[in-house]
Amino acid sequence: MNKYSVLLHAKYVLKSFLNHIESELTELKGSRSLLAVSGGRDSMVLWHLFDSLKLPYAVAHCNFGLRGMESDAETALVEEKARINNDVLFVERYGSLDYKKGESTQENARNLRYAFFEKLKQTHGFGRVVTAHHFMDQWEHLFIYLYRHNSTTALRGMPSSISSTYRPMLKLTAQQIEEYAIRHGVSYLNDSSNAETKYLRNKVRHWIIPELENDLLKSLEDVHMNQVMIDQELHKGFKKICAFWNENYWGIPLSRVQGNPYLKAEIKKSGIHHSLVEKILKLSSSGSQIEAPSGVFSLSQEMLVFSKQRFTGATKTVYQADLPSTITFGSHEIEFSFNEVEAFDKSKMYFNAEKMEWPIKITNANEGDRIDLFGNSRSQKISDVFINAKIPFFLRAAIPLIICDERILCAANLKRSNHLLVKDATKKILQISFKPIGLLENLVQAKSKK
Repeated sequence: MNKYSVLLHAKYVLKSFLNHIESELTELKGSRSLLAVSGGRDSMVLWHLFDSLKLPYAVAHCNFGLRGMESDAETALVEEKARINNDVLFVERYGSLDYKKGESTQENARNLRYAFFEKLKQTHGFGRVVTAHHFMDQWEHLFIYLYRHNSTTALRGMPSSISSTYRPMLKLTAQQIEEYAIRHGVSYLNDSSNAETKYLRNKVRHWIIPELENDLLKSLEDVHMNQVMIDQELHKGFKKICAFWNENYWGIPLSRVQGNPYLKAEIKKSGIHHSLVEKILKLSSSGSQIEAPSGVFSLSQEMLVFSKQRFTGATKTVYQADLPSTITFGSHEIEFSFNEVEAFDKSKMYFNAEKMEWPIKITNANEGDRIDLFGNSRSQKISDVFINAKIPFFLRAAIPLIICDERILCAANLKRSNHLLVKDATKKILQISFKPIGLLENLVQAKSKK
């Protein structure tokens, strides 16, 4: 291809990329994105496009140590590029001990990679992860999932965005990306494992894709549009069988789990690896959970529950002068007030305010926290309190602990301590009531209907 043609294609790539963002992915122009960069051609072009358009971003890179010097060379390339650009870069290295037995190398790498991205999102507040999937990846996706007898996922294709994973290069072909890299002098390294045909994806890439007619490739968008309409109908059916549903979480009774086509389709939309779908459907012990790129699946109150939210509680301080007051923390709305109590309400907590050290704090549990049990001299792990109350693991960070003078007074309304007991002579009493909200509220209501 001559120099003039390369220049035209490079300009087209920039314009097409920007148009895709303007029409479907406007969020990329707002908060910072986390770019998944391997050091290969596609992700290095993605990096260059973000930098050229002044879109807010940071870069994440994983070195799985699977190709020795080649893997290290890719890391060195990414680190040098970040240094030149003065970009924020996060690098994670893995060894053999990080890989789980019973999972393929590719499956292990994918799970480690997305766990790393999720950790960075939670820690640094990135709005999304951006990957460099392009148009040809759509076809690889199609044939791989047809091979796995999963026609629904195959025909749905890879959307431009799913949950917090964005793919702004899906409308660009491999040839266009290559020409852009040439025109702009984008440095990259080729992954030698891409040439091996022991992986299913590479078999599709080298044996099937080159034989397809160009017109057939272009028809993929029409197929996707039809599948979108099918997905919409499946989603409507799914909402009808849920015990509760909203954009951030849902719950479905276990009696409706097995053999449910609506549920299977919804699980696959979470971005979870295909090998985990059946494991989710077979979750058998309360509190067990499986993480997906877009949220967490868990078993609670004889329901399969999904939540996009991963709760992290920041400590809040309550001053005596601010009472009465209502404070929202994690999964509860907490009301503090001083009352003269004639009869105790079992749903509320009462403490001797006359001996209380102010301010008091609201926080979430840390590993090893213990509470001194009311009525005896023993203590109990807070984690055991949650287990006994059948609180899903991912929700435990949302359960408020009330702290006074470095001691736990209560774990929401689940358990109170032996401290600051109210006696007959006590004149000033702190009353604390806890109202479950959000997902926990729905779980409590579902339990009460049994």
